[in-house]
Parts: sequence; C-alpha cells; structure tokens
Amino acid sequence: MTPWSRRRFLAATAGAAALPLAGAAAQNAPMIARRPLGKTGVEVSILGVGGGSQFLSATRTDEAAVEMLKTAFAGGITYFDNASGYGNHESERRYGLFLPSVRDQVFMTSKTQRRDRDAALRDVETSLTNLRTDHLDLIQIHSIVPEDDVDAILGPNGVYRALLQLREQKVVRFIGITGHSAATRMKTLVERMDVLDTVLCPVNPQRDSRHFVNEKDDANPDGHFEELLLSAARERGLGIIAMKSTAQGTLIGEGAGKASAATLIRYAMSEPGVATTIVGPGSLANMRENLHTAHHFEPLPDAERRRLVAQMTSPRARYACNLHHRDA
Repeated sequence: MTPWSRRRFLAATAGAAALPLAGAAAQNAPMIARRPLGKTGVEVSILGVGGGSQFLSATRTDEAAVEMLKTAFAGGITYFDNASGYGNHESERRYGLFLPSVRDQVFMTSKTQRRDRDAALRDVETSLTNLRTDHLDLIQIHSIVPEDDVDAILGPNGVYRALLQLREQKVVRFIGITGHSAATRMKTLVERMDVLDTVLCPVNPQRDSRHFVNEKDDANPDGHFEELLLSAARERGLGIIAMKSTAQGTLIGEGAGKASAATLIRYAMSEPGVATTIVGPGSLANMRENLHTAHHFEPLPDAERRRLVAQMTSPRARYACNLHHRDA
C-alpha cells in the first residue's frame, strides 16, 4: 500500500454535493467538560456521539443525519464515533456529509473488524473515502470476542500490523481496541500491544455488563469489564471510552434493574479513568436530552454508584434482565 496523500482526499471532497454544514456553529456552543484521553495529549468532550444502530435508525435521510451531527457539534461534542461495520460503511458516509466543515475541530474515530492486514488496510481506505477525510484521529480493532486468536491479531499478517503501518504513515494518530463481551481477551491485548492508546467497552452498573448475551452469569469473568479490563487500562494510562451505558436502553426505566438515562450516563462518566461516554442518539430529542445531561454533569457520589450496582445485580434485577433477553 502506498503512502496516503492529503491532496488526494481533499480533492475528492471538494466537489461533494453541498448540504447545510456546521461551519463555525460551535463558537457559541454551551460548554461540555473535556477530559484527557489517557496519555494521548488530546482532550475530548465527556459525551460522544455513537454512530451505530441507534444513529442509523434515527437518521433515515441525509438531511436528518446532518441535522443530528450539527446538533451534537453545536452542543459542544468533539468526540465522534463510527465503524466500518455500521451499515456496511453507511454510517460513515452520512458522517462524511458533515465532517469536512469541522474536521479540524473534532476527534474523528472509526473501527475495523477485519483481522488480517491487507483486508484491514482496504477497510480503512474505504472508511476515509466515505468520511471524506485524509486521516483518522483514532482507529480501533473492533469487537474483540472470546474466540479471537490474539497471536493472529498481533502476528505479521494481522490487523495490528496494518494499524501500525497506517500510524507510521500518519493516516491514523492513535490505536485502540473495542469489545462487548471479552474483558479477559481485551486485558490480554492491553498487556501485549506495545502501541495502544485506548480501550472502548461497556460501562454500566451491571456487574456482568456483556451485551448480545442471552443468559448472564456472574461467575463468568469475561463480562467483568470494570474488574478485569479497566484496572489494567488505568495502569497503562490508556484512554477509556465508555459505551453501552444504558445497555441499548434496556436499563432505562423504573423498578428492579432500571434507572433513568441521565443517571446511567452519569454513572459511566463517573467511572475513574473514563474520558468520554459515547451514546447512540435514538432521536434528535434524545440527543438534546443527552446534551443536557453533559452540560449539567456532576459526578455520582460513590455511595450512589454502589447503590446502583446493588440494584442492578440483585436476583430480581437479573431475572428481569434475562426475561428481556429471552423476549428480544
């Protein structure tokens, strides 16, 4: 793969179809607190935009996507999350309608789920084209699972080598890993990757915070992100990015195993070492509610965090959660 050319991508975006973009809209934006993203030297907003299924379902037209992203940016968000697998690059394409006008003011991320070097390089090239940018601030090895072969990921033909090459070429600034269900495997990568800047994982009051798992088991360590992964990440000074603070909305409500969206987001933001919490906006109104939570953020007291954990991990709460997963 030849070194990337900034001129190539700038030329490609110059003729893009014009949609109303954000420009200098952030000049009068309400303040959202910012935190250091680990040892990267970069500060990011404590609330980030998730580009996954919630964003895709809420923005069924290009105009709706741009309005959502403009609202986030005007509200003070600087951290924008995406992945090549979100709608097979469709989410990145929608971000690309907005990104060029604010590129130097935001922290743009993406992810690749490819595990071999050449496929990962092609995947990132497609991401850059769709996002209409010549570089990513953060690229992540996406969705580590318990079945992943760590040796293959880190080997000479693995995805890690591709990301190191892109970093050397200044196509990406930082490298991270993500996962929904494999705290143990991710901890191994934290220990073995010489170049690693961030981890992205679920942070919510459930002790077993795995997702897309029908039956949860407190005895299974693969779901204990706060116990296993986050301590290792903090020890290395990595930037911690929280996701699934509401578990795709399944934790929102009243009663056993439930809490308000604002409380759950505050819980994630209050986890030691968390730089930003990414939330997929299910609607424009939802985005505005999340912005309100971030604008008025105050850390949850430790006693309140402990109470939430106890509430979410009670036998009654686990029973309700398992009923939800069986019915989903």
